[in-house]
Amino acid sequence: MNKIINFNWNTMNFDNSHVYLKDMPGLYVIGNKIYNSQSNLEQSWDWVYVGISQNLRLRLFQHQIENERKLDLKKWLSFSSEIYVKYFYTNINRRELEKLETRIIRIIKPKFNILKIKEAA
Repeated sequence: MNKIINFNWNTMNFDNSHVYLKDMPGLYVIGNKIYNSQSNLEQSWDWVYVGISQNLRLRLFQHQIENERKLDLKKWLSFSSEIYVKYFYTNINRRELEKLETRIIRIIKPKFNILKIKEAA
């Protein structure tokens, strides 16, 4: 598991993403695209949350604005546009998935995984 990019990441619009996802375990990141102001081309991503779940469909349903319990993430979801989720399904064991989640959090430093960043340090 040296390279995170080896996973087959899928991307979809965050709104109602749970409708299209499978009831399978996996890892996901939530964020939005950052565009270059001069060219209006996608320049990078602003990642705000990384998570793992044994059921991606259910977990992304829980993150929908009307269901989100984390107030800071709920506020961000309410005021952001073009929100996306990147995800992949996996059958690796829970402990390895947690290690991968921690590694991704360390690399991309999402805004709403602050406690996990401190734990991972």
